[in-house]
Amino acid sequence: MPLKECIRLSLRNVSVNRLRSVLTMLGIIIGVSAVITITTIGASLERTLLSSMQSIGNTNLIYCYIAEQTEEGEEYGRTGLETQDGISLEMLETLQATHEDTIESIVLNTGGTQATCPGRKKEQQVFVTGATPGYLGTMGMEIIAGRDISREDNRQQKATAVVSDTFIKAVFGTDTDPMGKKIVLQVTDSGKAVELYIVGVYHMRSTLQSGGSTTSVIIPYSLYNASGLDPYSDADHVWAFQVIARETADPEAVSAEISSWFKQQYYRDSPVEIQTESMASQLEEIHRVLQIVTIAISVIAGISLLVGGVGVMNIMLVSVVERTREIGIRKAVGAKSGSIRMQFLIESVVICLIGGLIGILFGVLNGYLFSGIGATLLSSSAPELANLLEITVTPSVSAMLISFGFCALIGILFGLYPANRAAKMSPIDALRYE
Repeated sequence: MPLKECIRLSLRNVSVNRLRSVLTMLGIIIGVSAVITITTIGASLERTLLSSMQSIGNTNLIYCYIAEQTEEGEEYGRTGLETQDGISLEMLETLQATHEDTIESIVLNTGGTQATCPGRKKEQQVFVTGATPGYLGTMGMEIIAGRDISREDNRQQKATAVVSDTFIKAVFGTDTDPMGKKIVLQVTDSGKAVELYIVGVYHMRSTLQSGGSTTSVIIPYSLYNASGLDPYSDADHVWAFQVIARETADPEAVSAEISSWFKQQYYRDSPVEIQTESMASQLEEIHRVLQIVTIAISVIAGISLLVGGVGVMNIMLVSVVERTREIGIRKAVGAKSGSIRMQFLIESVVICLIGGLIGILFGVLNGYLFSGIGATLLSSSAPELANLLEITVTPSVSAMLISFGFCALIGILFGLYPANRAAKMSPIDALRYE
């Protein structure tokens, strides 16, 4: 019997026993739907996190920080360290000078301090951060007016500031040109007043928002230290910095170069070790973890496909018994055992494939539904994160194809025994069957 005719007969048998066919497909539908739902959510979460991290900062960015080696293991920060254990500014200048081919720039920023600024209606809460040129770029911020903090600003400790568009709207309104305007910041802890002049405006994003309506005011790194805004800051030493690798350089290779170079700057018995971590490695780690979790859960969900296969085998055995006389008549008129086997095997595969298609459809719909629910919950519970994380639903085409192929394989494996049983049936016994 031609393949096309076998498929036609299989579809007719499925449509004749609709309820039984649907119940038989149920295990397949649930299994495939679960796999597609999980892979869709996993792929969407991965795409969302990766795109958000890429938008936050430069993928060529490398984080460098001091880690203290203690008997208990590695400990981040300056606990138990002396000032001279910090990274000197001269070290950073030498590092960049000796690695000009791979390092584009080195960016410094302070921890920051809380302050207030008189606004049109009420005081505006701000977070003052000292930084060198390029800091806003590492945070994925865009200058929309004026300029960034310059090297000259840092060299001369100029009283310049880069503020957000949110800050401008709250302090000056929308009709005022803020360039060159003077602002006075009142430091919360010390009460000290600092006069600054606006040279640039950046677009406000949640990554620089420390809570509520607070926005960041960026001033020269040298000015921050010289003004005594933070009594614990050290103008000559840093404990962390960022490196922007050149586009032509491999961030991982640059990280290794930095670690190796700093090992030569400290004595072997020094408790200080410079740790590096690139944005690229973070993205790769996120990708790897999410893939492992998605695959593991998908495999667990895929076990239900095997349960569905048992149901297919059961219904095909029932179908063989019900169609015993049909098998006997076909064999009596010359049908070969291979044709009988092919007919029942294709019918088993057709049932699994139809169930797989329905499962894929439900899985994709569930992926969009659950992603939408997640976005709604995120917006209501953490609106600042909702602004940062734009959820992108990404159904996995590879998971759909693999699931569809697995359904066909289940149809073959679990339909083979009933098909062989029908093919081996004696035509005389089949015609005598009541």
